[in-house]
Amino acid sequence: DFWLGEGSWNEISTKQQSQLVSCIPATLREVRAVIHDSFPLEALRPLSSRSLLMFDPHTPPAAIRVTELFQEVLEEATIHTFPRLGHLAPIRYPSQVNPVIREHIRRFA
Repeated sequence: DFWLGEGSWNEISTKQQSQLVSCIPATLREVRAVIHDSFPLEALRPLSSRSLLMFDPHTPPAAIRVTELFQEVLEEATIHTFPRLGHLAPIRYPSQVNPVIREHIRRFA
């Protein structure tokens, strides 16, 4: 519910719930790394022209802040917004998100 809003967990399919639950261990590792490790964002700058940043501008503030930090470093990144699809758009709306990813990959293949 934190990422998608009150009551949203009950609105997604059992399959989507399972997908999200399977991501918890990796997500916890990522959170620990952000909190405890120091990784200079500048190290990502060489990836700038090949990067794709996707987000919903109405996602929780913490996720927006991460996107802003990436935008500062990845100045040449392609940016694609998915207004009103929510933070978990790749899981909830793959038919809208996957074509954007495929097209971006094709550009650099």
